[in-house]
Amino acid sequence: MARKINSLNSIQLAAIEEYRRRLAEEFPDIKILKVRAINGTIDICLSDNSMRDYTTFNRTTELAIEVEDRYADVVLLPRTIPHEE
Repeated sequence: MARKINSLNSIQLAAIEEYRRRLAEEFPDIKILKVRAINGTIDICLSDNSMRDYTTFNRTTELAIEVEDRYADVVLLPRTIPHEE
């Protein structure tokens, strides 16, 4: 099945903005490099310093889940990509 890449709706944009804000409060050195919606899931690419240790990586995922819980039908998938990409 082909992946469907689509634009973000207003609810998804609000969820991403809240995730960005909360991420900046806890980890100001972690940046969101790219965001896209694929098959209804919001793929969020984080800078590689989100992988500096297991606790930091866990917390970035927990933040995504906390934001998802506030918005209906929003699925955030944070992942890490190297700066070189």
